[in-house]
Amino acid sequence: MSTVRELAEEEGAPFREPPAKYLPRKVGDQSFYGIGIPSARVRTTFPPETMKEIGAGGGWWYHSEYDTLDKCDPDTMYMAEKAQTLVLLRLCTLPVLPFRIEALADWMLDTLEELEGKAEGTLSLEGIIEKATRFKERAAELDEATHRLSARSEEGVKGQEGEVRVANGCLMRVSRILNPVNYTLRGRHDQDYYGAEYVKPIPILQPVSELATLNPDATEFKALKTKLVRARNVVSDALEEAKWISSYATERLVG
Repeated sequence: MSTVRELAEEEGAPFREPPAKYLPRKVGDQSFYGIGIPSARVRTTFPPETMKEIGAGGGWWYHSEYDTLDKCDPDTMYMAEKAQTLVLLRLCTLPVLPFRIEALADWMLDTLEELEGKAEGTLSLEGIIEKATRFKERAAELDEATHRLSARSEEGVKGQEGEVRVANGCLMRVSRILNPVNYTLRGRHDQDYYGAEYVKPIPILQPVSELATLNPDATEFKALKTKLVRARNVVSDALEEAKWISSYATERLVG
């Protein structure tokens, strides 16, 4: 099966590896993080030298009445849509969802360790860092188990339907649990709005850097710390549940 890189090469289009860690901006196109639904994007970008010429936002005409077909390269758009179709085709037809949970666990662990440093001792994140470490271990085991199942399923899922249901159900459940924590401030039951606070991972804990600047005797410090303790509990519960689900799936896929 072709990869996005191979499709780009077929079309003679340049291909650049995406960054190892990419945080989608919270805009109107990302409306469902609160209930945990993942999203994927295949996009084209201008070369760096062109971006310097046209500025941020893709050009002065962007989202205006002047944003007409002459601003588009049909061949580039064709390649991008072909790649997007490949992503959708895989998600809809592969027996086992092509999710890799360990990368997400590693990303969360790095973020929590960074936030622990920013807190400067005003709020301990040691407990959830330990949970993130254990979750990463279980996630690695789950990725290995689903990879083996996926390889077997390429020859047909007959006789493996139960394992495939367990794998896909658990992968989706982990996504539903962790996406609200990683990408939203208000979670499942309230509405998030676009703002600078959404451009960093695990946004509900990002104010620890502000906490470190406040007077510990001040009302503002105590109020913010109470809010952050609650946020820490939200992250802790999510990591614990994601770890349990990962262990549950792995045991049934290798048992």
